[in-house]
Amino acid sequence: MALFFNKANGIGLPLDISRNVAASGLNINVQPSTHPAFSDHLGPKLLTAALLFFLLGNFPLKSIGYGLLLALTLAAVARKIDFGLSIVASSWSLVLLWSTLVASYFWSAVPSATASVIFSQSVFLLFALSLAVVHFSTGFSGSLKLAAKILLCLVIAYTAINPGYSISGLGLRSFFAQKNQLGAMMGLSILGFVFASSRQKLDFVWAGLAVVLLGFSLSKTAIFLAGICVLLTVLVNASVSKKNVVSHTVTVRQLLGALLIVFVGIVLLFMVVYRDEVIDFFWKTITNELFTGRGRLWLVVIQQVRGDSLLGIGPGVLWQAGGASEIVQTTLYQKDPYWVQRMVSSDGSYIDLFASLGILGVALFLLTAVDLYRRLFRQWQQADSRLIFALVTFVLLHGITESTILYSTNILWLIYLLCYFRVAGYAKKDTTPTTGKNKSLLPCC
Repeated sequence: MALFFNKANGIGLPLDISRNVAASGLNINVQPSTHPAFSDHLGPKLLTAALLFFLLGNFPLKSIGYGLLLALTLAAVARKIDFGLSIVASSWSLVLLWSTLVASYFWSAVPSATASVIFSQSVFLLFALSLAVVHFSTGFSGSLKLAAKILLCLVIAYTAINPGYSISGLGLRSFFAQKNQLGAMMGLSILGFVFASSRQKLDFVWAGLAVVLLGFSLSKTAIFLAGICVLLTVLVNASVSKKNVVSHTVTVRQLLGALLIVFVGIVLLFMVVYRDEVIDFFWKTITNELFTGRGRLWLVVIQQVRGDSLLGIGPGVLWQAGGASEIVQTTLYQKDPYWVQRMVSSDGSYIDLFASLGILGVALFLLTAVDLYRRLFRQWQQADSRLIFALVTFVLLHGITESTILYSTNILWLIYLLCYFRVAGYAKKDTTPTTGKNKSLLPCC
């Protein structure tokens, strides 16, 4: 039986019925189903599972769990491919960074090591994009809170069961390998509870519990970052909240945003053109004792990569190429290999970016951060905007001393990508969740 397709509402009717309806003069308006799609139900659950999965750090069978989460997420996003592609089209600065990563294979000192990094990061990028698409209609503050609550319960339970491993003179670490890992996870949890868009008073109790655990970790970096991110978010919200923002037309806002990108582009171009002068400045400024001895390693890496300062030596070549790793060739490694090996994930994201993709890679990543902040300030009244600002600021500052950006599959890099894709997606969605009226103990909501 032939079908007559109504373009207005997308409903297909048998052709003879359509003719009879038209002849009778009846106006039948068939409303599309309002029931949420299966992926809308699954999205928040997948996001909660993914956040908890990466909050837990490294554990046995992690690769199997990651593969299962990836498969489920790709299956859930199958019906929203168009929206995902529209987010990619809007994510121009991140696409530039990823394109540079892929192109680095052709100038890498160890192509096989770089190929492995390109593949793993491309899969992780697809995973983050898929998560961002499937949970877009619900926001992610609720999922982050739930994952953080489960994490807190697990940390307390493990510490009570195995205090010998969990507690040391250096600080509380629970089931994590280092106290700094526990500190970073507690910092993220605090931000999730305090700046959630759907917050309740009980969330501040959970935040207080996370503060106590953060204090017991004795992680100076995490304590400082959590405090500074809370303070900055409160101050920024007071400056750019709706009641304090001067009303501008869309054209003026777009012009200001374009001028900001142009200005930042000029600054980053200056960094690239005058890279030798920039490197000399850091070479003279950094001391061996900087950031508990990291300056010693930074100076060695700068010296080792100086001849390839524009494009770097290729991702994975510094640490992950086995005996061919660039760090193995340094006198520092030959004198103190144990100390260098302990710094494998603690040398800092920006020095790793410099070694992998050169000053160009550092500039392109900073461009993604500026692009993210620019979009976020224009959409400040959207749900999760304060949480996104706090989380992104935490990731960027944490990257000074720890390797997380464009490095492995870790929770901080995942959160950065989720925040970027969410902000990019706002511009592609007609209706987005907005912040509701919440009673707050802080002037940030």
